[in-house]
Amino acid sequence: LLNMWATWCAPCVAELPALTKLQAAVPGLTVLAVNMDRGQVDAAGFLKSHNAASLGSLRDADITLMRGFGAFGLPTTVLIDPKGNVVGRAEGPATWDSPDSIAYFKSLKS
Repeated sequence: LLNMWATWCAPCVAELPALTKLQAAVPGLTVLAVNMDRGQVDAAGFLKSHNAASLGSLRDADITLMRGFGAFGLPTTVLIDPKGNVVGRAEGPATWDSPDSIAYFKSLKS
């Protein structure tokens, strides 16, 4: 699950702990948080301070991923299957740790 976010995006920051809970609740699911801030940002420290240190983290200051996925805003989250195919996406914040969301992601493993 590829999540594009930025420190200045309040909805992005708000959903980071929920993404962490989702990853913990669904064995085998990897959440990669890609920071889109253009300035110097300690993304690892930021994630740690927002209870999201267990998420994989990358930085894309040139917003290459946003352009590549045709994203128009943040947060944008893209579900990629093990073969590299995009199988879903969400633009805007989501309640990633809701029972329905966790059940959905668990059902993908079946």
